[in-house]
Amino acid sequence: MDLAKPTSTQSTKQTTKKPSDGSKGSKKKGFNFRKVFIGTIIAGILAIICAMAIYIVVIMSGFKILDSNIDKINASTESTLIYAQEEGKDKNGKDLPATEIAKIYKGENRESVDIKDIPKRLQQAFVATEDRRFYEHSGVDLWSIGRALVKDIIHMSAVEGGSTITQQLAKNVFLSSEKTAFRKGTEMSIAFALDERYSKEDILQRYLNRIFFGSNAYGIKAAAKVYFGKSNLNDLKLWEMATLAALPKAPSRYSPIANPDLSKDRRGVVLKLMADQGYITEAERVEAAAVDYVAPASVSQGTKDYASYVDYVVNEAEDVYGIGEDELLTKGYRIYTAMNRDAQKIMEQTYATPSFSKMMQQMDKKFKAPWSLSITRLGA
Repeated sequence: MDLAKPTSTQSTKQTTKKPSDGSKGSKKKGFNFRKVFIGTIIAGILAIICAMAIYIVVIMSGFKILDSNIDKINASTESTLIYAQEEGKDKNGKDLPATEIAKIYKGENRESVDIKDIPKRLQQAFVATEDRRFYEHSGVDLWSIGRALVKDIIHMSAVEGGSTITQQLAKNVFLSSEKTAFRKGTEMSIAFALDERYSKEDILQRYLNRIFFGSNAYGIKAAAKVYFGKSNLNDLKLWEMATLAALPKAPSRYSPIANPDLSKDRRGVVLKLMADQGYITEAERVEAAAVDYVAPASVSQGTKDYASYVDYVVNEAEDVYGIGEDELLTKGYRIYTAMNRDAQKIMEQTYATPSFSKMMQQMDKKFKAPWSLSITRLGA
């Protein structure tokens, strides 16, 4: 077998390698970089367009929900109050003021009050606690939401909320209490619409008249009566205002009646926030934080004392004025009677005697006592 020795030409062909196309490879890498860069720019532009579109959809959705449920923002149940307007003059020669003897309601014990009758410091207590940037944002505080998200991520749990007063009003009036991303988005859209339609003062007034304060008290005025026995909000002291502002976060937990120590601690937080934001001085904070809560005598005791009289008033309102029971219990009427409280108490105590009660029942069949009622509806 003969093996031929390769020639130099053959050897060259076999050992020569194809040169790598270095210039072509570098050119390809440069092309990919530019492609990624351009793609990033396009994606950013599309993201901005999508964000704007979503924002517009959210805003329009909020207005749609608000317009289709406008009756909810303007309507709420309202307690009816019954007064004794006794004859006579005070030491200054003026007519004696009417005295509240009973409150009747169905479901929610609520009394509304105009923003001008809510002391500025009381308003500040709620703003400082619930929404410090209330007068600056447009219904939704994106800065607070971002801060809350950062804290939630750090603590790996929902430790702080970002809801504004406007959002809380939107949730209270239009939505359920479920915690979902969709519900939160809807809440924000309605908040934007509310801020566009109503003034800050109007939003704050509606908020303070609607929120729950515990002990079946809805609204700031009903809460002031329940916890402090005061119907005039201007009579509230700083520590009382802070106590009320502490309640919306957890009405049962921070109730001064049920948990006075926890209530006092939470009040201290409210006062600290007010001081930090310049609403009160440090001396005022210290003084208000030190007060111990003492529950007032029940302001609803009159309803028990004059139960039979109240029943007659309700019957008379329906028979003579044509006001149904459901309307009377939910539409905030103010009923003024000519009842003498002392005489009524004596009569009811006497009537409670079995023998006298039987005699009076027989007399009731023959006689009907004359009535003098003056009925007005709140806001009429």
